Amino acid sequence: MTADIYTQRHNVPFFFTNKNSEMSLSSMLNFVLLVSENQLNSLHLDGESMVEKGLGWVVTQYHIDITRMPKVNEEIDISTQAKSYNKFFCYRDFWIKDLEGNELVKINSIFVLIDIKKRSMVKITPEIVQPLGSIALTGMEKFPRIKKTDFEDNKRDIHIGYYNIDINQHVNNSYYFDWALDNLDIDFLNEHSIKTVDIKYENELVYGDNPRSFVKIDEKELLTYHRIETEEKKNAELIIKWK
Repeated sequence: MTADIYTQRHNVPFFFTNKNSEMSLSSMLNFVLLVSENQLNSLHLDGESMVEKGLGWVVTQYHIDITRMPKVNEEIDISTQAKSYNKFFCYRDFWIKDLEGNELVKINSIFVLIDIKKRSMVKITPEIVQPLGSIALTGMEKFPRIKKTDFEDNKRDIHIGYYNIDINQHVNNSYYFDWALDNLDIDFLNEHSIKTVDIKYENELVYGDNPRSFVKIDEKELLTYHRIETEEKKNAELIIKWK
């Protein structure tokens, strides 16, 4: 038995793309999450339905492999599978393919369920995920480790506004990608494209926080290391491999 795969076809609108007519990383994440939300909506497990129960789905980690980014006006198929779960973690995969079936992007993700008022994790019960066909695990799926990195004082201050906050009452996870990439200069971004991304969210950001974005560039290995943090805590860390 395998979990159900849910697929939708979409056209890439111009406002989801960058100056090179390619979908931006943050827009891509929002697009694939829309598809998973549509799947959950059909089962009354979507964000709004869960909030009514005092719960919320929160992503804690992504591993992203990119062959190429979708382009403006391109027709793409986005598929997702809530493949497995254990006591506290749900594992969901996403694929973006062109109409010839070529895989453009593959995403592995980890989600947890939180009590919105207490801001704490709650256990995943079989009743919640069984409608998705998710398989119960006794252990954990392996994800790449985020290498510990020392950052020089090259910070960029971030402003959190009203529209950065989502239905779970914290900063939407897609903004972290924009903040990380904003620390790279335009020449680097014009000359390179993303091959892989690993991000781990550690402490949520809420309205009123004053985070900073740090970057360290390894030009030899074409790796960039990123951290979003406040004075009190580390909020997220990323490693991006470029080509």
